[in-house]
Amino acid sequence: MTQERTLPKVLFIARNYPPIIGGLENNAYNFYQHMSAITETHLLANPQGKSRLVQFFIETFFYLIFHSSRFDIIHFNDAVMAPFIPVIRLFSRAKITFIINGLDIVYHHPLYQLIIPFFLKRADLLFPVSLNTKRECEKRGINPQRLQHIPNGINLKDLPIIESQSAQEFLTKHSINSLHKKILVSVGRLVERKGNAWFLQEVFPLLPEDYIYIIAGNGPQRQRILEIIEQKEWSDRVYLVGWITEDEKLAMFRCADLFIMPNISIKNDLEGFGIVILEAGYTNLPVVATDVDGIPSAVIPGATGILVPEGDATSFADAILNIHLDREKISLVVDECYNWTKIADQYLQAFVRLTQTTN
Repeated sequence: MTQERTLPKVLFIARNYPPIIGGLENNAYNFYQHMSAITETHLLANPQGKSRLVQFFIETFFYLIFHSSRFDIIHFNDAVMAPFIPVIRLFSRAKITFIINGLDIVYHHPLYQLIIPFFLKRADLLFPVSLNTKRECEKRGINPQRLQHIPNGINLKDLPIIESQSAQEFLTKHSINSLHKKILVSVGRLVERKGNAWFLQEVFPLLPEDYIYIIAGNGPQRQRILEIIEQKEWSDRVYLVGWITEDEKLAMFRCADLFIMPNISIKNDLEGFGIVILEAGYTNLPVVATDVDGIPSAVIPGATGILVPEGDATSFADAILNIHLDREKISLVVDECYNWTKIADQYLQAFVRLTQTTN
């Protein structure tokens, strides 16, 4: 363990932070909580979302002018704030680092793609959350030596214990007939890359009729999914339950047999990591997922789930029908590989190495 006298002083800047709900926000919260437990860490965050974003950028600009020299590391939660790098360089010798989440590097806008990679090349170290996101950084000319893959983490002890009664209450609330059924579940924003419509059209018809599918979430693909359900007359097999709370999500996992993530590749809209796979793993729920984007960084094949080739409906159906994992050990594996205490220590060791080098 690094000696305390060598530990860097960190400023963590997050433009998205709880109580706003979302993956970026949860990641920012966990990073700060665990990093501040092992080294001096100050938080500059925006907990009010887009409505206060411009004001937050202005406040960050002046904070960096007057206070950036106090820190050894200035760490940002995503790439969007890369244009602040020149401000820091003018007023501080701090090392500058970023978490790269996925969409923040591939966002499809010509001006964005001109500006953000230009500034990111001037950072000291970037932390892509998946190997696929790392490759996207390299495609944009970022030096591979300034890229270190560290996955997102999960803090299992912070998640509530969900009893079987809560699982049954979830099924009852949404009028889901689960008697003698195999339950597949998905959760997330209903966008094309999530592959829900593809799964219903190509994979679900290959499964026996005792399989039912629960989809949680809202988004632009909702109407398309409803149309498929109506066309196939699957109102008693496919349930679109809309947005659900965190507790309801865990209850849904508790009543399920399998979590599926049938993503498809959509240009400039990638799955950065797939933290929901780890949340499913917390309930010992195995996953069958597409081997695409950042998903492989969240799945340990043969231990927490199975990865199948993109667009291969037969392989996806076969994986669902033939998956045999030790469900009692999935949460243990997830905790071993993605525990936030260990993830935070990886960041800290990287920060220490940075502060021991010269530009």
